[in-house]
Amino acid sequence: MFNWLAEKYIDNKLISKAIKNLQVEFSPEHKKSLEHAVGLAYYFYAQSENESAKKIAETMSIFLFNGNYDYWTWIESALALHARIARIEGDIETHKKLVDIIW
Repeated sequence: MFNWLAEKYIDNKLISKAIKNLQVEFSPEHKKSLEHAVGLAYYFYAQSENESAKKIAETMSIFLFNGNYDYWTWIESALALHARIARIEGDIETHKKLVDIIW
């Protein structure tokens, strides 16, 4: 997932650096990497780069609640973004599934 993003944004030094950091550190047990991934996903969404935002959000959507809200906050935020993008794209089934996970 991050390899695809790294190739797409190779000419953008700031984004490329953020993606490279995620390639090294990303893990559901690493809170800072979850925070950075969500921040990058929302950045892409704000820039109307929904496909890139969706790739990150989809990756984070596979993680389940482990009882620790310090981590879940970031995953839940990615789920919300993923649900929003799914609804915009007309994928109501995915949207509902993600909203059910959040609630």
